[in-house]
Amino acid sequence: MAPDRDQPLHDPRCPVCFEPVRSGDIVLFMHGDLLHIECRTSPASTTERVAEFLRRQPDATYCNVCIGTACSLVHYQVVKAVTQLRLRSDFRLMVGERCTGCDQRRITIGIRSTQGTPEPIRG
Repeated sequence: MAPDRDQPLHDPRCPVCFEPVRSGDIVLFMHGDLLHIECRTSPASTTERVAEFLRRQPDATYCNVCIGTACSLVHYQVVKAVTQLRLRSDFRLMVGERCTGCDQRRITIGIRSTQGTPEPIRG
């Protein structure tokens, strides 16, 4: 009997964990691959993904909604990542700043400018 052309010969595999992606699994499609959602969004990689997105645009600031859209994250993941990033000295949180993505006045986060920052005093 010939295989049905509409049915794949086997389940596709997640390129992160190499486990099969089966019917009913919660997945996302990225760069031509199906990934398990939990494989793509571990807490450390989520924060680094947001940080890398912001570093690529050092003069911009973004709200949580636009970060979520740009990084393919759900709201609670963005909130966790931004909470971690705002504690770091290389990021700045702005209140009432216009978001570069949606042009709305919101709480935004971006890269802290190093221009005009005095060098630390060395003793």
